[in-house]
Amino acid sequence: MSSTDATMPNETAPGGERWTVDARLRFQAAAYPDKVLTTVDDVTYTYREFDEATERRAAGFAALDISAGTTVCQMLPSGIDYLVNWLALAKLGAVNAAINTEFRAGALVHMITVTESDTLVLHAQYVPVIEPVIGRLTRIRRILTVGDPAAFAGLTGRDRVLVPLETVASDAGVAPRTASIADPLMVLFTSGTTGLSKGVEISHGFALHFASELIYHWELTEDDVLYSAYPMFHAEATILTFLVGVHAGAASVIRPRFSVSKFWDDVRAHGVTYTTLMGAVMTFLWKQPERPDDRDNPLRVVCAAPTPDFAPQFERRFGVKCVEAYGATECCHPIHDDVHGEHRPGAVGRPCVHHEVRIGDDLDRECAIDEIGEILVRHHQPFSGMTRYVGNPEATIEATRNLWYHTGDLGSRDADGYIRFLGRKKDAIRRRGENISAYEIESAADEHEAVLESAVVGVPSEYTEDEVKAVLVLRPGAIGFEVRKFLDWLSDRVPRYAVPRYVEVVSELPKGPTGKVLKNEMRAQWRSAEVYDAEAGSHLPPEEAN
Repeated sequence: MSSTDATMPNETAPGGERWTVDARLRFQAAAYPDKVLTTVDDVTYTYREFDEATERRAAGFAALDISAGTTVCQMLPSGIDYLVNWLALAKLGAVNAAINTEFRAGALVHMITVTESDTLVLHAQYVPVIEPVIGRLTRIRRILTVGDPAAFAGLTGRDRVLVPLETVASDAGVAPRTASIADPLMVLFTSGTTGLSKGVEISHGFALHFASELIYHWELTEDDVLYSAYPMFHAEATILTFLVGVHAGAASVIRPRFSVSKFWDDVRAHGVTYTTLMGAVMTFLWKQPERPDDRDNPLRVVCAAPTPDFAPQFERRFGVKCVEAYGATECCHPIHDDVHGEHRPGAVGRPCVHHEVRIGDDLDRECAIDEIGEILVRHHQPFSGMTRYVGNPEATIEATRNLWYHTGDLGSRDADGYIRFLGRKKDAIRRRGENISAYEIESAADEHEAVLESAVVGVPSEYTEDEVKAVLVLRPGAIGFEVRKFLDWLSDRVPRYAVPRYVEVVSELPKGPTGKVLKNEMRAQWRSAEVYDAEAGSHLPPEEAN
């Protein structure tokens, strides 16, 4: 396949046009009607059952005047309702905006508002999060409720209509639409780097190209079973597991959360052959006591993100192949390991034929071999990357200047073409598989009555990736400040995974001549006896100081 022939074998429908997601689901439901499509938290649907459920829900949405181009926000726990709603919206040409259920306060308001949606699908368990900010969600006119109706009493008023989601269904069906790969399918939110989270608009063409990449590179077939235990507001569960399964004619198993003790039981019970293990998850599995039957499992391929040093031993112990890929919500996985080759330590793989990857300098000129620059990505096929950041044209232009997607990550290319990831150029932190914006934590922390200013950095974690450290300067006269109480307060305002593990109170932040906080200095000298470790419930011992 040449670099310009970027369409993969399973990416085109009969007639030569690329698939849209709704057309692909209908085709696969006809091809595999009685085959299990997905098991979500022990609820199982065949291809036919799922297709019929999305037809009924799509007709129900249509009766509410939800149509092509309409955006609907979903704030639901991982479950079959989420997937049915998503594909039902796709059948109408409407857009699913995946709301991060961990977000709180201003960041949550921003996320919902930027979509310009007037409809929110909301589970009762998230009412306590929405209720304090409902007055600021002025565009929301309709809430489709899931769970105890009494829980939603505080959300009435301001001409808002509450409609139980279970009533949004009809046997009238919906006719297949005239669709395009350019049509928006969903909005996934990625954490910001120096500002609020950005909503990535993903087209039908992009989503299926993303799915096709995994099928192509990891050689997935209709005989595979894919597994995810990540939330559905992430691409990993929705696109890289469920949609890959649909596209390949395979099956998927999706759990609402990861369980170390139940993982291998799930793998064996469902015949799982492929999964992604992000961040510390692989470490947790590796540290479990060895068992005689560790290799007695059907798992074939594990996509490790990142690949830990013990990966070769992990492969031998569990009888699996570990591979790595590099990518982002905005740009697929343009860099992959070879599923039949050996992983090169320190590298994330080589660019695949469907994308062009450059290590660029500050003017986007190509860097020399082994020279450090920014990882830039360009696609060989239309609608194989994000369409835009919704409501943020300036960020869209900045990220795609010179017709390259700018990842904000630093890397280098060796003489054999392998790409090394060398850290984040942007001010972001990655913890337990989650991208975290330091800015959003700082903005929340600065609202505390005792905090004058704050700075947040990522510091090394024994579980791989980063831990979050917050450095606080207290207001003059602040007395009785307790770190534990501060963290409890902060946990109501930022996602759980973004709550700092480490906190240090200082008299002033290190700053340069222009007043910019010197975060590199903070990272280099992050340990001291004044640093509180929330995981240990105490300050670092003196022997662990820098």
